[in-house]
Amino acid sequence: DDPASLDRYASFEPSRLAESTIMHSLACQSLRLQLEAKGWTAWRAEAELRREDWPKVPDAVAKDTEGFIVASEVERSFKTAKRYQQILADYLQLISQKKVDRIAYFSPNPLMPARLEAIFKTIPKVTINGRAMAVSPDWLTRFTFNLLSTSQGAKNGI
Repeated sequence: DDPASLDRYASFEPSRLAESTIMHSLACQSLRLQLEAKGWTAWRAEAELRREDWPKVPDAVAKDTEGFIVASEVERSFKTAKRYQQILADYLQLISQKKVDRIAYFSPNPLMPARLEAIFKTIPKVTINGRAMAVSPDWLTRFTFNLLSTSQGAKNGI
């Protein structure tokens, strides 16, 4: 309330805000609304999770209708195969730390979920704590790749 105390907040600079960042944020908000409408609870967004020690900070974490803690990622564009290899390693650590049970990728691009799943299936090994490990197909059963509905009238579009 004191004007001097407002100095601790970053000022808004429109020129430093990319359109892709805005679109990603809107997609994350849309995902939250869709999943909460389906009964997901305990939503925690990336900003809240950044205050904790996570090897990989997801876009959000929530409890699904079966009681599993699910890390959610909104994927609007592809990363390199090497980056996905590191992401897989980080998520396997989060699973072993019991911070998450599952990981769900969501994309507004209808071609992306299947392609993303194929990329993950081609990762031969990951390095965790300096140790190279062959990727077990069983590990990938914790990952799902879904279409994110972007139409406001869609009721079942996840």
